[in-house]
Amino acid sequence: MQGRFTSVDPYDINMERQYEDDREKADKLLYQYLTKPLHWNRYSYALNNPLKYADPTGEKEDDEIVVKVNIVYGKKTIGSEEAAKRLTARTVADATKTYTTAGMKLDITYTAGSASTNNVYDTSQHITEGKVQGAVNIFVSNDTGDLTGGRSNTGSSESFVNYGRAAASTRLQQPEDDIFAHELGHQFGVNSRFGNNLTQDNIIDRGNEYLRMGLTTVRETPPFKRGGLLGNEPVVIKKNPIIEIYRSGARRFAQR
Repeated sequence: MQGRFTSVDPYDINMERQYEDDREKADKLLYQYLTKPLHWNRYSYALNNPLKYADPTGEKEDDEIVVKVNIVYGKKTIGSEEAAKRLTARTVADATKTYTTAGMKLDITYTAGSASTNNVYDTSQHITEGKVQGAVNIFVSNDTGDLTGGRSNTGSSESFVNYGRAAASTRLQQPEDDIFAHELGHQFGVNSRFGNNLTQDNIIDRGNEYLRMGLTTVRETPPFKRGGLLGNEPVVIKKNPIIEIYRSGARRFAQR
């Protein structure tokens, strides 16, 4: 609540400097660090300027990344921006909370539009109206003839979420609260290079679980202990790797 760390900042400029191959660049890093006196206060947060900087790992301040996310709501199935906001309120709130922990701010906009189909399981689906350039575009539909689901096309920066009815249901099926945060995780870098869909989903869900709790570190259990065997290997606490993945991937959607 006070915006202060409870332990000393472990970042050491000399460690970063000595691993820099370019001597001139290394000296520049040191100069930039020394010319900001607040760096000498190892308990300050984001140079006492949290409106400009973020420090999700507790090591070094960095610019807060403001990411453009445009929600394209189906004109036929949802109708109005007010209805779209009510429908997506819980999932958007969860995504906002999750990515704040990673030092990212979601700039949410709503646009009326349409897609080639409302069926999120159709891999040829694409947004035909309402897309905003330079943003992650999430098409939201309410097709009562389709099952609830979500899917992302990272190549076109399009994600799809359907709030339809299940086959034998007479009521709307709310997607899981984490669906927006999950689909954004794919857009921000957890995609084909991380293996199959199940592997990607597990990486996102595990990383987001910690972010959702406001944690920037993860506990890694050694393989012998995971298998229920005895061993002296300690449980390792390390930085949540999802943070750097997200921040790196999100820069292509960041506001300039």
